[in-house]
Amino acid sequence: ILWNKELDNIPIISLNELNDSVLLAGSFGKGLFIINKKSGKIIKRLEYKNTLVNDNILDIEVDKEYVYLASIGGLQILNHQLESVNIEIPKPLNQSFIYSLLKSGDELWIGIDGAGLWSFKKGTFKKQEAQILSKVKTIYSIEKSGNYIWFSSPDIGLLFKKGDDSIKAFVNNNDLFGIKFSSIVGIGNGAVLLIHNNYVELIDIEKRAYRPFKLRNENFELTANLNSAYKDINGAVWVGSEQGLYRFRDSDSLFINAPKALISSMEVFLEPINTKDEIKLAHNRNHITFRFPAFWYQDPDLIRYQIKLEGYDDDYIFTRNHFATYANLRPGKYIFKVRVSILSNSDFYEETEIAFKVE
Repeated sequence: ILWNKELDNIPIISLNELNDSVLLAGSFGKGLFIINKKSGKIIKRLEYKNTLVNDNILDIEVDKEYVYLASIGGLQILNHQLESVNIEIPKPLNQSFIYSLLKSGDELWIGIDGAGLWSFKKGTFKKQEAQILSKVKTIYSIEKSGNYIWFSSPDIGLLFKKGDDSIKAFVNNNDLFGIKFSSIVGIGNGAVLLIHNNYVELIDIEKRAYRPFKLRNENFELTANLNSAYKDINGAVWVGSEQGLYRFRDSDSLFINAPKALISSMEVFLEPINTKDEIKLAHNRNHITFRFPAFWYQDPDLIRYQIKLEGYDDDYIFTRNHFATYANLRPGKYIFKVRVSILSNSDFYEETEIAFKVE
């Protein structure tokens, strides 16, 4: 931990590395601090009165050639000597709030307040014109995870881009706990965490996995700050909030606690039967009930079920009930299947089933 009395009570809101020995620290209202990583000493300070277009540095990106600063006063580009460069920055990039920057390959992605999503590539600025972006005025967060780039907008929620594909809306936005989350954290292979007040949501688009995690202490309120979350090299996720700095457990372990379904009983005319052996029922014993509790202690009320009786149902049926009854089944072979998800999205976990025959 670096400590310097000169930085005491200065709100540092963005960080990046210029090189192996120099740290860039953006502040709210106090400009950009250039800090020796080893000693913690301030090498230099850039302000509005000498170099900067604005003293409020919301984000910092660095590539082999330039340092990009996102500020309340617009985008600014410096060289590695931290001098302004002769690159013309068009409106509105030179005067609007710039919330977030991301360098991916040779392209810089720029999230703006009131002017949508822009990019900078090979000396050219371009406003992104994908159809879904016609409804987007503001981009708060931009994050890379694997071959995906994720974007958050208070206008329509979560968006993503895979490789060279066009930008798309996340299809399950309606399942999210509000579209105005504070941060996106990439945790690898396309997966991200969305940081809300009192909730963290896991989305793994490749595995079709979705999981919300609610803070367990009901007496505690977490008010997360905008773009103040980060995954470290050990997999832990750190979140800056109005209440302080908090660490979530190893993000990889979030994939483990999926809800599991269990067929606890099969009943004929509401009387439980033995299901350990092959199940054969007489033709007049064809009023059948299945009970299937699911276990997920994070928030059981969020669990949804899909059920299907092969030989009877054409497709899976959504339900919030813990049981299903089938009356007057005709002779034939059947397989009852149940699987669970969180909310109503398309991510379904381990499926369980039971086979039987009505003679």
